Amino acid sequence: MENDLSARIRNRLEALGKSAASASVEAGLGRSAITDILSGNSGSPRLATLEKLTSVLECSLAYLVGATIDPSPTPPGTEDATFDHHDAGGGAKWVNVIEEAKVGVFEDRETARSRIADTKRHYSLFGSVDYPGWHVFGVFVGDTSLTSIGIHYGDIATIAMPPKHAMGQSIPLQDGALVYCQAGIPAAVGFSENSIRLVRRAGSLIHLVGSPSGPDWDTGPAIPSSPTRSLTINIDEISDSDDPNNYDAGSYSVRVRGVVVRIIRDIHPLRLRK
Repeated sequence: MENDLSARIRNRLEALGKSAASASVEAGLGRSAITDILSGNSGSPRLATLEKLTSVLECSLAYLVGATIDPSPTPPGTEDATFDHHDAGGGAKWVNVIEEAKVGVFEDRETARSRIADTKRHYSLFGSVDYPGWHVFGVFVGDTSLTSIGIHYGDIATIAMPPKHAMGQSIPLQDGALVYCQAGIPAAVGFSENSIRLVRRAGSLIHLVGSPSGPDWDTGPAIPSSPTRSLTINIDEISDSDDPNNYDAGSYSVRVRGVVVRIIRDIHPLRLRK
């Protein structure tokens, strides 16, 4: 039997004409968040998750938890500001960094990996309290596309991704987050662009920005002129999918592989003038 929470969420989706996937993304959650609740795969959702759903579903938290039959939103200033907390999962592990993030460069996987595979960049990586139990891996920042926000050529980005037993878990596209993406085009089968992008939300649009505006004071490979400098996802066009982290962005397909949770930077001796 469908539980009360699922029924209330489903009623609000139907009343507003929204799909579960589009409402999830609009709320800043993973694409499959609401679908998981409706199917019972998520267990008991956290209070913080339900609070994010209230604005998208245009209802109160009291309505979602069954304390009232009136879905009217809670007046501002009267919300219950209670949050739950969780611990980070997993300890530190040594990894060899074999992936590189570069905006506008499309390569086959073997070519991309072979270029840095022999550098033997080993780093100790550990997880994040925001993504407990998620796996982490390292990515070499191969261009200057993110210099304006303090991420430089040569940095190592720690990427958190859902564990293998939960590969169907969606990765949230929260405004201001950095995500590691793989973009492809139908005309170039087998070739893809791996890049780190800044999530910027504007109404029903989510922009995955590969080169935020700002001064470029770093050194490193030049950034090619490319239409992939910004990829745009329309929330209203998102449909329920077997893979919750795949999106259409115009003529490109985008797979969000993980969230950047940490930046590592090696410090080299300064070359001072004599």
